Amino acid sequence: MPRRDEPFRLCRVDTGTPVVDVLHVASTFWSRFRGLQFRRPLPSGHGLLMVPCNSIHTMFVRFAIDVVFLSEEGIVTEVRRDVHPWRVVLPSGSAAHAVLEMSAGSPDVEPGTAIAIDSAGGTVPAQLRFLTGEREAVSLETGPC
Repeated sequence: MPRRDEPFRLCRVDTGTPVVDVLHVASTFWSRFRGLQFRRPLPSGHGLLMVPCNSIHTMFVRFAIDVVFLSEEGIVTEVRRDVHPWRVVLPSGSAAHAVLEMSAGSPDVEPGTAIAIDSAGGTVPAQLRFLTGEREAVSLETGPC
């Protein structure tokens, strides 16, 4: 993905409030494989979106994380909070299309929450277009996000 001056953000569609202020994307096999392994804890407001991805592990992750499973429509299907290192996390219900990882204590979302990408007017890469779907709610163009 080309470098951008403005990072992508993820926002709640219903309120327009940010879920992640700085979105890191892992969309290749190797970037998803590496994930958060051997890294320092993510700063507050940062998140790693792995797409496509339907499960994760926390082997060699040095800190607890919150895990948010997303459907192909950008709807939160499941949230697992405070997942410690050396765990495998699978969704208990329907299959996930993407997984958002954040430092523990981060997400202000629950199952059923619609998430959308705020591209700050930039081009959204193809692998993230599932987060741009038109939904009836606060417009991210004019909302607080």
